Amino acid sequence: MTLEKVNKIKGFLFVDKINRLLLYQRFKALIFKKHLSNDTKRFLWVILRLNEFERCFLVCR
Repeated sequence: MTLEKVNKIKGFLFVDKINRLLLYQRFKALIFKKHLSNDTKRFLWVILRLNEFERCFLVCR
């Protein structure tokens, strides 16, 4: 995980170098409340959790 500067958002994002998936961001709560529907939030949450589970599974094997 590394911090990368992003021009469109004032702040930094944690970026996973393996698959470049954006995992967490400084303004996540604000963006989730204002710009995403409940279905989209659930979908993103599931993707993030599955990705974490897969990585744990690969490490534990």
